[in-house]
Amino acid sequence: MDHISFSSDNTHWTSCILDIPQVIRTKLDNFATRLAFGNQLDRLDEMENGSGNDQQTSISLKRDSLFEHIKSVSTFEKFTLALTLVVRKINVIRNFIMRNYIHPVTLENDRYKNFQRQCQIGESINLYSKDHQQLDAKIIRGGELDEVRPIFVMCPGNGMSYENWLDLAQNIARSHKVDVLLYNSRGIGLSLGEPHHTDELVEDCKAAINYALDLCEDSTRVEVLGLSLGGGITATALHEIQKEEKFKEIGLYINVNSFPSIPGVLNGLADVPVWSGRIALGVLGLNPLNAGDALSEGKLASKTVVITAENDHIMKGNGRLSTYLNDKEEIAFHMTEKGYHSSCPWDVIDEHIQEFTINSSESKVSI
Repeated sequence: MDHISFSSDNTHWTSCILDIPQVIRTKLDNFATRLAFGNQLDRLDEMENGSGNDQQTSISLKRDSLFEHIKSVSTFEKFTLALTLVVRKINVIRNFIMRNYIHPVTLENDRYKNFQRQCQIGESINLYSKDHQQLDAKIIRGGELDEVRPIFVMCPGNGMSYENWLDLAQNIARSHKVDVLLYNSRGIGLSLGEPHHTDELVEDCKAAINYALDLCEDSTRVEVLGLSLGGGITATALHEIQKEEKFKEIGLYINVNSFPSIPGVLNGLADVPVWSGRIALGVLGLNPLNAGDALSEGKLASKTVVITAENDHIMKGNGRLSTYLNDKEEIAFHMTEKGYHSSCPWDVIDEHIQEFTINSSESKVSI
């Protein structure tokens, strides 16, 4: 990621700031806040101006949450974040590719679509990525608030918002007595910030998974599903969190209609050599989302399921994750007959969730 870091030890900078008179320190902090969080604050203003009275209450809560988060960020961190944002925006070619091909933000006009309905389903929460972007998220509980249950994290595909999955998430929560966590990555739905980099999408996903890990405490009771681009993002995010030694393995990972890497997709579509795609993305500073390597190098979950659609016109040939991993006996593969890229066999997914829930309950009882 394009992240500015002057030093691993900011003690010197902090002491310098503390030597400045309080009035000047306050002005510096306000200035840094505007530079680092101005985009998110402006987006909240836009939401508020275009909303009704009922919606303004929810937006006001999001603003309060952001202000509380800002208080926890030091002046130095704010200036660092501001510089990082500037560097991200400078790469015009990368931003064009991100916004038009890898992660097109197509839901600007749907920002308030079904707003009232989504407020009535589940519990709205705000997640914060490593780079302090506020992400809109929802928890749909499968039982009483004080009960500890398995958590099912859902990562939508390219340009999709979690609102599309609310009814499905509610059914999963009720049927399997699990808590379902959904989130929108930056720039989608009511999530703030803008996507400039594939690493940012991974960080957004890591924020959701880390929240689930903290909430559940036992990583083997966490399950994750990623669809299409979300499959590449979730595999990469899980691999990075695992390398950070935050968990040994989660309980269940389901990857639907996804790819081994972004260069792999190009190879499947146009027979472009994978190595050339990796070089191109490297020059642009884009994370290739190596889902295939993430699933090959280690065991991310007690059970991993890779689902492929027979007639997928986007993930073709070597561009399919299942093709890349076809020699991995520990992975469960499923081919959706006559299915297309948008096909998602929920009956198959439902069976795996049911199996996971039963095993999770038995494990809890034996302990």
